[in-house]
Amino acid sequence: METAHNTGSAGHSNNLKKSILITGVSGTGKSSLSDELRRLGFETYDLDAMSDISMMLDKETRLPATYDHHNDLEKVQKMEWVYVKERMEDLIGRQKNDIAFYCGIPFNLNEILPLFSAIILLTAS
Repeated sequence: METAHNTGSAGHSNNLKKSILITGVSGTGKSSLSDELRRLGFETYDLDAMSDISMMLDKETRLPATYDHHNDLEKVQKMEWVYVKERMEDLIGRQKNDIAFYCGIPFNLNEILPLFSAIILLTAS
């Protein structure tokens, strides 16, 4: 696991609060770390599981998926998992505690990185 990276400014109005993104490719332990942080009492969000934040978009049409895409590998490969930036901004703006952890790995990661005060990148060796 790499150390946290400070992005310089949080993406919400209260810069005293820290919004920390935990990210990494599938299988690096994002969900396990999120579960443990939650067990320890930290405010955590599994962004991939939040249907109001995340969605699958068709790579060609840029339209949301209109079918059950999880059971068809060919269709999944034609999709991108993205987070809606405006909804992310709202979620971070409603953060309850001084520190909160947000876990996930969207295709549009570069678009949402500026919203966070720090980033923890999990890697597998």
